[in-house]
Amino acid sequence: MPPFVLVDGSYFLFRAFHALPPLTTSTGLQTNAIRGAISAIQKLMRRIQPTHMAVIFDTPEPTFRHELSPIYKGDRPSMPDELAQQIPYLHALIRALGIPLHMLPGAEADDIIGTLAKRAEAAGHQVLISTGDKDMAQLVTDKVTLEDSFKDKPMDVNGVIEKFGVRPDQIIDYLTLMGDASDGIRGVPGVGAKTAAKLLNEYGSIGGILENVDNIKGKVGQNLKDNVEGIALDHQLASIVIDLDLNITYEDLKLTDPNVDVLRNLYTELEFRNQLQSLDHPNNPNGAVYKQASTQIVKTEPTTEARPITDQAQSTSDDDLLGEAQYHTILTQADWEQLFQRLSTEKRFAIDTETTSLDYRVAEMVGFSVAFDAKDAYYVPLAHDYEGAPEQLNREAIIQQIKPILEDTSVEKIGHHLKYDAHIFENHGIHLQGWYFDTMLASYVLNSVATRHGMDDVARVYLSHLTTTFEQVAGKGAKQKTFNQIEIETAAHYAAEDAHVTYRLYEVLDRKLKELPELSSILHNIEVPVASVLTRMEENGIALDLNFLDQLSISFSETIQDLENQIIEIAGESFNVSSPKQVGEVLFEKMGLKGGKKTATGQYSTSEAILEKIDHPITALIIEYRGLTKLKSTYTDGLLKQANPETQRVHTSYHQALTATGRLSSTDPNLKNIPVRENT
Repeated sequence: MPPFVLVDGSYFLFRAFHALPPLTTSTGLQTNAIRGAISAIQKLMRRIQPTHMAVIFDTPEPTFRHELSPIYKGDRPSMPDELAQQIPYLHALIRALGIPLHMLPGAEADDIIGTLAKRAEAAGHQVLISTGDKDMAQLVTDKVTLEDSFKDKPMDVNGVIEKFGVRPDQIIDYLTLMGDASDGIRGVPGVGAKTAAKLLNEYGSIGGILENVDNIKGKVGQNLKDNVEGIALDHQLASIVIDLDLNITYEDLKLTDPNVDVLRNLYTELEFRNQLQSLDHPNNPNGAVYKQASTQIVKTEPTTEARPITDQAQSTSDDDLLGEAQYHTILTQADWEQLFQRLSTEKRFAIDTETTSLDYRVAEMVGFSVAFDAKDAYYVPLAHDYEGAPEQLNREAIIQQIKPILEDTSVEKIGHHLKYDAHIFENHGIHLQGWYFDTMLASYVLNSVATRHGMDDVARVYLSHLTTTFEQVAGKGAKQKTFNQIEIETAAHYAAEDAHVTYRLYEVLDRKLKELPELSSILHNIEVPVASVLTRMEENGIALDLNFLDQLSISFSETIQDLENQIIEIAGESFNVSSPKQVGEVLFEKMGLKGGKKTATGQYSTSEAILEKIDHPITALIIEYRGLTKLKSTYTDGLLKQANPETQRVHTSYHQALTATGRLSSTDPNLKNIPVRENT
């Protein structure tokens, strides 16, 4: 499941404004900040594929920090008019794109992000915060990751330690000690980043430092004693608020469909010609041409006679194209025998599993649903175990009965993300065969640049139908139930709808693909067979030599330490080699090396491209140091953590319907980014 994404809109705004040239419209309106920020947000969305996110902005009103300190952010220059005039347009564009946007007078964006991040974390969600603000490092946990989307550099707990030399829970104290002139945080005189990290590593916290201040000799110790009150104030200024009273629920942060009419007006006024043209592209799922084509396909379907129904699937949006169906719950042996007879004779059906977890590696089947046409759908509950749950059919007996059918290559199976269902069947000893049509992959083949291909989104685009969401039946947050805990009466409609929608999508998407033979061939001859292969690859996993990785990690540690010693010896002073800021200062200020270039933030760039151009032994050592540090944290240490200790294999997940280019991606762990050009 993709993480909940929180975007620091104010950072995106300023970063784009200073990074791009002053692009203007024919009327003189500057648009560089709008273009850059929107582009970065959309790039982030395409890569992460979130279902819920928010873009957060500062407001001009003073905050409690301004009341605490009259110099808070007092050194910052006033906002240029060229930037200020772009803000309303940027806000309007974000909202028109269906992205939740939030501000709160009297609160900084950091505080809103901190509050929402902690709420999401408490509810069990993974959170990605996109920002370039180092203050946000204090929010990092096992569930909260930082990323500067302009630089594509994610930062987890280990990343914070590597960059700052302290843990995330020490960042507030770290900022308090070293100060931040741009925020009006004075800090303790004589205490820089290196000293702050050293003190915190030795004494744990500011409280521990002050308790042992008599043991800290020299000016640093005296300055600490002289600035106790200032330390307390700075600590308040540096702390992100995580308990704001926000009238926002997780559901309020769900992405919605773009408002095409508003976008058209905005793109016209801003003279965004490419974006304007894309609205009318035939592959834009929100465009009129695309929707009209979908409607025409559906209108050609033959009408069916009305029939009595026991549980009608209700239309949930205007012009709903799902249609009516009877949903049946199979609880008795007699009902099962009747359904099994049909399963044994039909040569094609849609199938969907309901499970205890989204993680296929540990999920167990709670029940399954099938649909043989768009008229009926059936749910077979097998493992609902809440108090008072009715007696259900024996899961093992049912599995043994359906196993020959599901393993029969001549019986065609239809599903939405069949790979997941195949894993669930595999967990119960069934090797799914006869893969025929995957509606998720069909949606991807028809329009690979669509933001999402989940069932809810595909049903909305092609059927104008709003599906029952999992949160609607299971609740949300900490009180969310697993599927086995959901009452069968509620679960049955949800599960049967999944099979019904899948079959209905198959009918619509199959017709669209038949009009485009090349795309139909890609689906049936490439994507669906590949999905089956990927399932086997994920099941088998990739073997690791854990002993070798462990020894390699130890070797890396020794080499990294040796490289660090060499770098410090050449520099002639001790500094944090993992800190780009300190590296830049040492190389270009203290050592006086040529080739240094400052970024918009006033910090020297120490990217690999910059360092490779400098002919000096220290730069080669720094590049090697960074490479080994990355290898150790991400791969040798990372793979050891994610490997199955029993099988000594790592089971990554491969994603077909994620990238616009058609390439595979992988997660948990990401095996696509392992470097191959290093000789280490």
